Amino acid sequence: RSCWFLLLLLLSCRQTAHVEKIDVAAVALDPNVQQNDSATAVLIAPYKLKLDAEMNEVLGTSNEPMAKEKDKTEYLLGNFTADIVLYKANEYYKPTDGQAAHIALLNNGGLRSSLPKGEITRGKIFELMPFDNEIVIVTISGAQMQDLLKYLAASGGQPCAGLNMGIRNDKTLGAVSIQGQAFDVNKNYKVATSDYLAGGGDKMSFFNNPIKVEVVGLKIRDALIERCREMTKAGMPIGSKLDGRIHYETE
Repeated sequence: RSCWFLLLLLLSCRQTAHVEKIDVAAVALDPNVQQNDSATAVLIAPYKLKLDAEMNEVLGTSNEPMAKEKDKTEYLLGNFTADIVLYKANEYYKPTDGQAAHIALLNNGGLRSSLPKGEITRGKIFELMPFDNEIVIVTISGAQMQDLLKYLAASGGQPCAGLNMGIRNDKTLGAVSIQGQAFDVNKNYKVATSDYLAGGGDKMSFFNNPIKVEVVGLKIRDALIERCREMTKAGMPIGSKLDGRIHYETE
């Protein structure tokens, strides 16, 4: 990434200075790049030190790497993020009807990097989730939830939590349970997701014309950071597990 700085050369023999010339240059904020502009380096140094300190904060430790993967029904990083979104969404959510969110749904493309084995820093979470997406609770009808489940089956799986579903070999929907109960097409469901996906992003048209959309006041990235700290405080490693929440059904 580069940051643009305007170097204003104020050349005047009068008491009131005015701009005579503007030179524009790109300065890469990369410690591996030799910087020739000492004035710029001095200017940005305190901000860089503060940012480095924040991004280098160690949130906890992972016992195994969690890779950004695709073409899998589930994977550690997807389960990790979706589980946290559902957990933290329901912690912040204050439903007027007393019903918590049933499931969480994210998308593979929204996870931008892997998490390593060992120390997990704040900066690593920013790399994983660089966007300022907010968590929202979308209430949809049973018919819309059925479309959501069919979307999951057709795509071969996306990061999700709160459900267990089978996919047939032809990528049609198999058996489904939500929060341990058989899916009921006549029931409304609440989905914790990002504001981007709630708006129909990634072709998630089943969120169009929802019954209700509620903001919980928490960014996905902040939810991940908070939960990592909580896991560490509780003596837990940062991580997840594969539990067959989305799976191909055997004949």
